[in-house]
Amino acid sequence: MGIENDKLLQLGMLLSLIVMFGCLQRKIDSYQLCKEFYELNKQKKFDGLYDVSIGVRRTSSEYDESSHQNHLIFNSIEVFDAESKKDITIPVFNRGASLAEQDSIFRKIKPEVKEFLVRKLGKPDSELFDSYVEYISNVYQKYYDIATPPGNNYKNIVVESHPRTGKFITFALNDKVKVYYVADSSTLNEYWAKRFNGLKKLDKDWYCEITEESKTN
Repeated sequence: MGIENDKLLQLGMLLSLIVMFGCLQRKIDSYQLCKEFYELNKQKKFDGLYDVSIGVRRTSSEYDESSHQNHLIFNSIEVFDAESKKDITIPVFNRGASLAEQDSIFRKIKPEVKEFLVRKLGKPDSELFDSYVEYISNVYQKYYDIATPPGNNYKNIVVESHPRTGKFITFALNDKVKVYYVADSSTLNEYWAKRFNGLKKLDKDWYCEITEESKTN
């Protein structure tokens, strides 16, 4: 009977070690994603994205067989209006869309959003279509230049700016892992300055955040 109890105890300890090792491995993998993302993007400039958020709402995804990753699909972006202090939702065409497709999306833009674009882009209403297409194309150029590690679930990711609270960008690699790039720490409000002090640093201006759920599962 004592021998059987010892065997059960040993089996229990072994199972506990396996679970602990699995949790540790997942934690390391998540941090590894942060480090790989940082290495892929640390030399890049994100000018033009500090007031833009992409994929924060109304998204879907489809599986890309070539990369074995999900492709995030969105039909609008959020752009911060410094005058009204609000995020403006702008319908967008797909990357590589034809002129007719671009025109079709442009016609769906509300008049108040067009007024915002006239102010932001500094072009008259008569030239707004061309300046809109150029602006979205430039945003896409920056956005799709953001590289993701092959091991990440998503090939393109949610990107969120925070112009009300500081000049930094959140890169949401997946539901559990985020990387932050702080372009100017002097612009951070008290909340975010304190929060970044508690996050794992990848470099002077880069931070990694792994949610508690990811750490404990």
